[in-house]
Amino acid sequence: MDNTPLSNHLRYFKRSEFPEWVPTGALLMLEWSVGAFKGRKGSFNSQDEKLISLHRRDEMKYSWEKIISFFSEDPDWGGAWFSQTLDYSFPPQYSNLKPVSATKAKNWQSGFAKNLLKSSRFAKSVPGNFFGWEHEFRREVGIYLHRRGQHNAHDKIEDMVGELPPPSVLLNSMHTALSNAYNWHREELFGKQPEGDNSSRLYFMRSLTSNLVQATTKPLRKVVADAASVGFDCQISEREVIRACKGISSKESIVHRIDAEAETIERVLGRMQP
Repeated sequence: MDNTPLSNHLRYFKRSEFPEWVPTGALLMLEWSVGAFKGRKGSFNSQDEKLISLHRRDEMKYSWEKIISFFSEDPDWGGAWFSQTLDYSFPPQYSNLKPVSATKAKNWQSGFAKNLLKSSRFAKSVPGNFFGWEHEFRREVGIYLHRRGQHNAHDKIEDMVGELPPPSVLLNSMHTALSNAYNWHREELFGKQPEGDNSSRLYFMRSLTSNLVQATTKPLRKVVADAASVGFDCQISEREVIRACKGISSKESIVHRIDAEAETIERVLGRMQP
């Protein structure tokens, strides 16, 4: 365990750049979240900027002090948790992938799963005419790995390709993974119109509410309203939060579990070996 002051561990942000009511532990988690600790100086995307503003804007003073009151014995741990929770409450962003309705998402999942299962069965019944196709498959994988910049690791690539399971096993594994995949774009968070202009804000409010209820047993409407107002540059009232988050609770399926993230928080705070 490292006993040096937490502020000494900040690599990009300066303690003086943030209000004193934001714990240093939260700033360490903020660096971890936006990747500043990797030297991504000046390359923050729009969601990074939103997250940073949630640690800087005066409108968040009440929210930070309210959350820290639940972690009075360890404000830095509580600050790190709230920082991470704010980050996780935004909709996941994966390149150009966009959310669709729950029905469309389910149809995509079931359709893709059926095709993978069908392909797996085909791969198990290769006719002798195509006995060399598996060799060609492994060769293509090797070419892909070389293109990924592994030019100086030929032997390692050969070993990796040689250890690949048969294509039928890979396809079957993909089918199993897809069948068990978590649907991040459920109606519980995005609402019935995930392609709508306000869907991201709705997701944020619902997700944050669920996380807060899990950790504090309270929905903390003002915290959600202030965070949504700052994060999405608008004015959201507590009444609007109540209406938007009707039926949302701490269902395990739609929150990031506080116990599951404890190890990450401990590591970010320097309380365990990386």
